[in-house]
Amino acid sequence: MAFKLWTREQDARVADLLREGLSARKIGALMGMSGNAVIGRVHRNKELAAIGFARASGWPGQRVAELKKRKSRAKPASERIQMPAPRPRIKVVSPSILFEPVPSKPLPEPVFISGERLTVGRPVHLLGLNECRWAVNDADKGELALFCGAKGAGSWCLFHERLVYKPISLRAERLAA
Repeated sequence: MAFKLWTREQDARVADLLREGLSARKIGALMGMSGNAVIGRVHRNKELAAIGFARASGWPGQRVAELKKRKSRAKPASERIQMPAPRPRIKVVSPSILFEPVPSKPLPEPVFISGERLTVGRPVHLLGLNECRWAVNDADKGELALFCGAKGAGSWCLFHERLVYKPISLRAERLAA
């Protein structure tokens, strides 16, 4: 689309049509251009901007002026919709603070009978960091599962870690057999 310069004659014609109260769309149709072109020219030309576009009686600017004159737009209390009182919020609490801390007792040294380790089991919620999590009883669903609980370097004590992690050489022997 080619850029067209506005001539003084066109500016004079737009000024006359603005004084008559025509809209930008109607002025554009009479002059063979778009309404947006007319709006752009009116806003960029000081003389045309001083004339401005005619305001219709229902123009939103009048409504804004009326609203500014009013002191408050808020409805009186009798007309407001009564909202129900907010429900009290439920405070979410970590389960760990619901139980009183159990003082840690020194664990008895493990007893080995014919290579099998015997221990007294402890429930999982009483296990601390770096205590063995090897299940020592066959608890059914809903029953209390008991765990080894002996100190270790991770999730298992040294004895149960050896049962979990087999050296590659032992795994290869089992596969070959």
